[in-house]
Amino acid sequence: MSLLPVDEALKAILARVPPVTPETVPLTDGLGRVLTSALIATHDQPPFNASAMDGYAMRAADVVEGHALKVIGMSQAGTAFKGTVSEGEAVRIFTGAPLLLARTR
Repeated sequence: MSLLPVDEALKAILARVPPVTPETVPLTDGLGRVLTSALIATHDQPPFNASAMDGYAMRAADVVEGHALKVIGMSQAGTAFKGTVSEGEAVRIFTGAPLLLARTR
């Protein structure tokens, strides 16, 4: 018994697969089904640029090795820091927090 080349084996297998017939079903019936076309969201979620990880926001001029900054507030998931970041200050940012250009003094 000889083995089929890969191309011929794939052709033989795919010849037995029925063609895809698209259908529209309610979302609740979508489990186990495959999309036949791209699904494009109508809006972003969350509707703002969000932090992908925890960290701190500060002025670039204040980033100096060995220089401590005063943490003056925080920006939590879904809630932006409303204050102003001044010289020597930083704001704690949590994952999911809005990334906005902070006002500086």
